[in-house]
Order: sequence, then C-alpha cells, then structure tokens
Amino acid sequence: ATKGTMSRASRRLGGGTRVCTVTRRLGGGTEALAIRCSILAALLLTIHAIRPPVPQPSTIRLTRELSPADVVEAQLVAFAAEDLKASFGFTSPANRRSRGTRYEQILADPAYNVLIGHSKHRIVSALPIGPNRYSCRVHIRPSEASLQCMSATATVDVGRPVHISNDVLHVRRCFDFIQYQYDAAMEDMCGKELEVVCQARENRGTNIVGLPSPDGSQDGVWYFPVTVLEREALSTEGGADGAAAKEEENQPLGVHTETKEEQEMDVKAEATSQMEAGGEPGDEAEDEANEEFAFRWELRRQSDNEIAFDLGDLILHGRHGYRGVIIGFDDRCVQTENWINQMGVDSLSEGREQPFYHVLVDGRDRPGDQITYVAQENVLRAAAEGEFPGEPVQHRLVTSLLKADSYDADRRRYEPLPQLREMYPADVVGCWMVDAVTAE
Repeated sequence: ATKGTMSRASRRLGGGTRVCTVTRRLGGGTEALAIRCSILAALLLTIHAIRPPVPQPSTIRLTRELSPADVVEAQLVAFAAEDLKASFGFTSPANRRSRGTRYEQILADPAYNVLIGHSKHRIVSALPIGPNRYSCRVHIRPSEASLQCMSATATVDVGRPVHISNDVLHVRRCFDFIQYQYDAAMEDMCGKELEVVCQARENRGTNIVGLPSPDGSQDGVWYFPVTVLEREALSTEGGADGAAAKEEENQPLGVHTETKEEQEMDVKAEATSQMEAGGEPGDEAEDEANEEFAFRWELRRQSDNEIAFDLGDLILHGRHGYRGVIIGFDDRCVQTENWINQMGVDSLSEGREQPFYHVLVDGRDRPGDQITYVAQENVLRAAAEGEFPGEPVQHRLVTSLLKADSYDADRRRYEPLPQLREMYPADVVGCWMVDAVTAE
C-alpha cells in the first residue's frame, strides 16, 4: 500500500517544538546564535493540524447525557474508523429490530457505503421535529481514494485499459460491500494498468468487471467492483458522480417529511454553520461541495420508563398465572390502536406508556407454543418454590433465542443469545438513539 509518511520535521514537532542552535564564524571569532524557529514551527504545526486526523475507533459510550448532535458525532466517528460494531451501538432498539442482521448489508448499498471510512464530516443542522424527536443534517466527504475512483454505476467497455487504485485498504473495503471474495494476491495488482476482459452482472448495486488474473486461475479472470478503478479510465457513468443508488433501494427507517418551516430552519442552520466555520454562506469551493454527500439522521429519545425485567428472566403472569420467559421488551406499548382497544390496555393502571414484554409461555401452563405481550404491571418474578416454581420453560423457541444450557436455577433466568441481546440493548433509558439515516 502507498501511504503518506510524515516528514522528519513534523515527527520532531510531535514531541514538542525544538530550538535550533546555529553556529557560524564571523570575522576571526565564533558567534553562537540561538535561533528559535518559531515561525517555521508554527507553519509546520499549522500544516500538520490541517491534515485529516487518522480515524480512531469511537470510545464514547451511550449515556443519557449525550445530546442528539453528540450521538450523531459519535456514530460518524465510528463510521470513519470503519468500526461498524461501535456505530451499531447508537442505533435505537426500533431500528435494530427493523433492520436486524441486515445492518451491514444496508451499509454496503452504494447510497450508504460512502459513510464507511469517510475523510470528513460536518453536522450542518440539528433541529427538534417533535416531542422527544430530533433531526440532524450531515454532509459527508468520502475517502480520498473513493473520490479518485469510479462510482458504483460506472460502466467500462471490454478491451478498455483501466488502473486499479493503489490504495490497498480502499480496494479491500470495496470488496466488503459486494459478494465477491478479496484475495491477498490482489494487493500486487493495485496501482497497475490492466485491460477489461469482460463485464459481469452488478452485485449489491455495484457494477463488476473482469480483469486478467495474475496466475491464470479462474479461467484467467478475476472480478473487481468498478469502485476500485481510477476515474481516468472511465467510459460512461450510469448517473451522477459518486456513490448513488435508486431512491427506492434506500432503506431508511421512519422517513420524516419536512414541513416548509423545518426546511427554512435547516437553511438558516446551515448558513450559521458556515459562518461559524469562518466563511460566508455559499462561499465553499464548488468542487469540494460537489464531492460531499448529504444525509439526514433522525433520533428519538428513549422513554424514561425503567425496564424492570430483562431478557431471559422467568416470570409469572400476575392475572392469568402462567409461567414464561422474557424474550423482548418495549419501553411502551407499540401495538396497533385496534389491539390496544381490544385488549383494554388503556384501562390498566399504568396504561400504554408502561413497558411491555414479549413472553414465551410455558407449554405446561398453556399448550401450543404461545407468545404473549404483557404489560409490566402484570409481570411477577418467578418464585423458587410454590404452586408455580421457576424451572426451565418448555417452548420450542427457547433454544433459538436463549442459551439452553445457561439456565440458572438460583437466579431463575437464562442467558440470551448475542443476536437477541443486540436487538434489545440494556441501559438505554432516557438516551437519544438513531432511528434512521437517510441519504438525501
């Protein structure tokens, strides 16, 4: 990989400004002249300061003290550092359960993969859009290697010479977004000019071309996404420059339609952001503006309702007396109005705004592998003894959601599988979390 190396002077300045002593001979004697290189040092430090910082994994933990903009910033830092696990930690329970294991697949979409490893971002507005809801507009500048390469919809004629990016990390990242496998031998192909031998079907929204394999394997063809090919060999682009995807293929969660007033507030907020950055509204370089991608973050503050029970807890229904185990929860009732009315939820002492739990019902008390949705006021912790003692639940889905061999008789609970825990994060009461990220 070709990586930029810091100059010797910059490396020295990293540990503090050095004082240079210059000795020169004047006439017949020696004069020691101590010269503080303040101007040079200031210049070098300035140059070093404007270099894009090396992305670091996000170390910010989600707490209720973080503002909506803080949460967006933390998730952006995680995206820039290519730390998808950390970025997932800021998504709301509703977002997680809607997208589930498809989170990384959605990020692989050309409309969204510019977020991964991006070089620069700025939050241009952060505005309330309703009770406990916020919207943040963000501009993203992709990695420099991405900007130098073709868009996902670019097409290249067979027989056309192309250059593979010399940025190995970029090439590897592009393979993460498609269903083709990266091979270590491809590193030696980076930076070289090759001739396109065939075209293949697009994969996950990205066009694919065949290039000569270095060892003649796979019938002499290895397949590459066009996003690793430098733009100088471009023949035609299937749309605007940059990573673009069809609007209907974007999969935001809970799209919010702006009112006219909100649009006006966005414009004012963006102008203010530009002024604070030291410029006039609209005075940014046109080429850099064209290289930015706009996104909208939508956040919701999680309820202050304390979740009294957790995944894997054995419970007893306070009214109907059946045993069960908790496999999910909501901070308030999220069923339809028809269901709420039919079940008389509003007649409960705590109503619909209390936590509700998804429960696997013990087949010894209710046959048929039932799953119920129970208000917190009707949930009792299973007792160790008595008419309905806490013991392993009999339900066909137990082993699909919980660690079957993890049952703790003293605590009367199971350990949830990691995938289930990801869908129902603990300790998010009162926190701002991301409901949706929409490419604009």
